[in-house]
Amino acid sequence: MHIVAGRLFEITTEGEYVWEWNSPFVHEFKGVKNVQIFRAHRYQADSPELIGKKLAAVEHEALNRKWGLMKK
Repeated sequence: MHIVAGRLFEITTEGEYVWEWNSPFVHEFKGVKNVQIFRAHRYQADSPELIGKKLAAVEHEALNRKWGLMKK
C-alpha cells in the first residue's frame, strides 16, 4: 500500500491496480491547503477486526454522498 498526497492505492506484484482512493478532505496546515492521511491499514476480508462491521457501500451511502464520495 502506498500513500501519496492524500491518495491510497494498492498494486499487485504484477503491476496491476487493485483499488485506489483519493481523499476529498482538504485541511489547512500552516497556511497551506493540503490533504493529509495519517495512517492506513490493510485487512483481509475475514480479518477479526472486521467481524460485525457493515462493509457494503450502500450501508454508508448517506455519509458518502455528504462528502461527495459517490457519483450521483
